[in-house]
Amino acid sequence: MYGRPTHRTIRPAGGRLPAALTFVAAFALLTAVVVFGGGTPIALGAGASTGAPAWTYVDIGVEYEQPGGPFCLVAGELPTATPLPRAVELAVPASSTPQWVGEIYPSNTASDTQLPYKVSRRGTMDVYSLTLKGSTLGQVEALVPSLVTVSGSNYVVTLDWVAPGPADTCRIAVTLPSNAQIVKTSEGAQLATDSQGGQHYYRVVENVKAGDTVSLNFTYATPAATTETSTSGGIHIPLFWWIVGIAAIVALVLVAVVLRQNVRAAGGPGDEGPGDAE
Repeated sequence: MYGRPTHRTIRPAGGRLPAALTFVAAFALLTAVVVFGGGTPIALGAGASTGAPAWTYVDIGVEYEQPGGPFCLVAGELPTATPLPRAVELAVPASSTPQWVGEIYPSNTASDTQLPYKVSRRGTMDVYSLTLKGSTLGQVEALVPSLVTVSGSNYVVTLDWVAPGPADTCRIAVTLPSNAQIVKTSEGAQLATDSQGGQHYYRVVENVKAGDTVSLNFTYATPAATTETSTSGGIHIPLFWWIVGIAAIVALVLVAVVLRQNVRAAGGPGDEGPGDAE
């Protein structure tokens, strides 16, 4: 079963959505052991400690069922014993539009706090630098350019995430339509369903180093939304118009039969042809 945490909400800038959508966060709930990694310093904020360790986990999720385009959520958690404040970096695909950036509290979402941040472009990524003050969990929520191209009846997803810093565990996932079918797989990835029935295609990578690329590139298709019948010439005609056409033909036949019967009735049984007159 795909772990779909219950404490995260997708929020537009300035507030929560009326119908909150949970997506990413405490990936540590899926891990039995918390591994403390030694790492290098990440971008510092005012008063932040130096020598930041590796993230315990980083969770990258793309949710397509959002107005305005794909919604990308990137969450990271430091080891619980990490002293705060701590400067950290989280990356999303370049040309992003930030919606919410801050620290989160799994046991009390009302305490989730937006934080000041800076964004810098590094290759194909936008790197968000912020300082965690009261929680070891940070998250960036942003709209990103479309990661999907259409190829005939298929949808090709290209998601290449470049780590700005080390992480013990990294999960990368894309939420798909409920009727999606994987046509071309991505190495090490699998399709799973969450407790709400949503479909997620994801993979997990261990021991990610700064600069590593974690990819989820695949192709999926969805069944046609409307019922169609195809002619031998390859032109697709909706079933509705077939029904209308058949009904029109039947109506014309009935009219012709009625008119023929009326003509016969108008002649009468005593009518005589011109050769019968005396």
